Amino acid sequence: MKALAPLGLVLGLYLAVPGVAGADGDAVDPHCDPYLLKDTVLRDEWRAVEEARERRDEGAEAAALEIYEAEKAAVIDLLLGSGDVTPLREDQVRTLNQKLRQSVASGLIVDIDAAHLRSIVAGKYDPQQIAALTQRLEADASYREQAARFRARSEATGNERLAEHAARLEAKAAAEREKVHERVGGPVAVAGASPALATSVVAAHPRAT
Repeated sequence: MKALAPLGLVLGLYLAVPGVAGADGDAVDPHCDPYLLKDTVLRDEWRAVEEARERRDEGAEAAALEIYEAEKAAVIDLLLGSGDVTPLREDQVRTLNQKLRQSVASGLIVDIDAAHLRSIVAGKYDPQQIAALTQRLEADASYREQAARFRARSEATGNERLAEHAARLEAKAAAEREKVHERVGGPVAVAGASPALATSVVAAHPRAT
């Protein structure tokens, strides 16, 4: 029989997911905070929903919600181990939380999603392997953040040298993403999603292209 993640650990993360009942509740497990889901895995998907709402674009909001709900379901499956999905081990979740807390403390929000979590489960990653993965993701985030600053300055000043530097940083970020994709095994469709939805998920995630 497949072992499930401890209930307190799962519930603590589950309550942290936007759009889930009790989303503002505190994590049940004092050693497990909501960073993994709320601030990283589902961040981009939820932000797309909010941006569509701000524009009052009902069509875009519906599409963004569909992508968000599919990704949220995939992540929750990885915590609960429902159906044929093997859940993340408690030590894997704890290590992820620790690394992601460090990233947030340093001002970085790493670009992690359900595909990365599946890779951790499938590869039976130990803490060292998770650290190596998050380090690559942090490097990608850092390069992209720096590139955005240089590109903004270039646009404000018309300095092409700044734009060229931004392009070099973007290339470095792309190289880090490629290394991550080699480790993960490439973009992974959301479990249970239709081919059309899987395509829309990939399209909504430049990191998966």
